[in-house]
Amino acid sequence: MKKIIVSGNKNYGLGKVLYETFPQAEFFSRSNGGYDFLDSKRVEDFARKSLEYDVYISCSYIPKFGQTNLLRRVYEIWHGESKKGRMIVFGSTADWGVKVWPYPTEKRALKDFCRRYGSAGSGGGPNLYPGNGILITYIAPGMIDLPRQREKYGEKLAKVDPYYLAGIVKWIMEQPENLNIYDISMDPVQK
Repeated sequence: MKKIIVSGNKNYGLGKVLYETFPQAEFFSRSNGGYDFLDSKRVEDFARKSLEYDVYISCSYIPKFGQTNLLRRVYEIWHGESKKGRMIVFGSTADWGVKVWPYPTEKRALKDFCRRYGSAGSGGGPNLYPGNGILITYIAPGMIDLPRQREKYGEKLAKVDPYYLAGIVKWIMEQPENLNIYDISMDPVQK
């Protein structure tokens, strides 16, 4: 069985659904273990701890580019230690287009990081260099059906089922180690 580490709250939202799906996973957030990922010491502690795991799932929004910075540090540590494994990162379809608030810009930076460093996992390129074995998948759902979104928008907007997203994570983890899935994007169809 693969060991899974998650930056996310196992008591709320998508993190809660991931905890139901992967109860053996270890979750870290302000609510789970006192990990404030805006604190560089906690980021470093988490990144080093992640070496003990096969899969890292990033499913918490951390403002001020915190989610990207945490992923970057985990990647640097794994790469420096020649660790191989999967990183599954939740972003958002808000990562494209021009918006006037920081969230889409932060998610775009996260997506760009995943694409750039995820391709190093596969290798290739014009010189056919070998991959480093760090496989990164960026999952960009539209609005997820979570309590906060239901409270704000009610039933008037279609939303992505978080259990469906947990199934995608499971599917990614079941893929062969020689297959790198770069990204999956989806939006619910509005009626």
